[in-house]
Formats: sequence, C-alpha cells, structure tokens
Amino acid sequence: MPNPKHEAKAADTGGRTGWIVAGIVICLLLVGGYVFRDTIFGEPSDDVNLNVELPGD
Repeated sequence: MPNPKHEAKAADTGGRTGWIVAGIVICLLLVGGYVFRDTIFGEPSDDVNLNVELPGD
C-alpha cells in the first residue's frame, strides 16, 4: 500500500545550461569557420611589419 505522506517530484535540471553551452559552441564554430575561410580563400599578403622599440634609447 502506498504511503500518502510522500510525494514524488521531478526536477527539471540543466535545461538552460544546455542551451548556453550550445550557443557558445555555435559561436565558436562560426568564428572558426570565418578564420579558416579567410586563411584558405583570402587574398595572400606578403607584407610583414615589425617594429621593435628598446627602452632607454
């Protein structure tokens, strides 16, 4: 015979966290894809600018 003093409750845990993680992963994939596309299909650049400033001069 069931005990009427105890109730079973289901808790909804982790629903919002999953969406936040999914959003972060999607953003990272979009940024990574953009960088990859620019690296492979972008215009080649042979210009390199290097500036070194030494303290005390």
